[in-house]
Amino acid sequence: MRPHPIRWSPGLPPMWSARPGVGPFIGGGGRGPGPAQRPVNAPGGSGRLPVMGDDVPSSDKSAIVRVLREMSTLLEIGGASPFEVMAFQNGAESLDEWQGDVGAAVGDGSLTDIPGIGKGLARVIGELVATGKSQDHRELCDRFPPGLPAILKVPGLGPKKIKALYDELEIGSLDDLEDAANGQRIRALKGFGAKTEETILAGIPVARKRLDRSGGLSET
Repeated sequence: MRPHPIRWSPGLPPMWSARPGVGPFIGGGGRGPGPAQRPVNAPGGSGRLPVMGDDVPSSDKSAIVRVLREMSTLLEIGGASPFEVMAFQNGAESLDEWQGDVGAAVGDGSLTDIPGIGKGLARVIGELVATGKSQDHRELCDRFPPGLPAILKVPGLGPKKIKALYDELEIGSLDDLEDAANGQRIRALKGFGAKTEETILAGIPVARKRLDRSGGLSET
């Protein structure tokens, strides 16, 4: 059974929230996912999302950056606020450009001296460095079908269009996307059309090649 479309209800606080001067943090008073936000590894779900894999080499800054970018993307697909999405996106870009040693910065508590890295992001990075895993990342991934990030590799498809495809047609993988395009169901969606549908079909083999090259991981 496919998971329900993910929509953030105005009455339910999102998984991530932020306070002035503190930065993003998890569990900002929310009640957790409602019926339409059931984690896909719950009964009736379809397993967790192997975006980065469970382990990140503690000294690999690029791997940590990819995790932060992945979280930003999934937050946007999930309908989180632009502030929350940008917090992770900006933090990832800032860390990517920074020339220091991540492990040393975690050890001496200087991560928050990096522009764009607040206490919330520093906690996520610190956990990745210490354990190779992030509970926050895993909990966010568990809200989505395992194949959803692969759709990002289709040229011209960004988080907003992927969210529309997921919400309206329950497309959660490249196979779902290909079936919908071949069935001419995508062209009926607002903001798409026949030309976009044809472009998507042409881009699916490109996405699969990108996945083969990257081993399923996000490319930077």
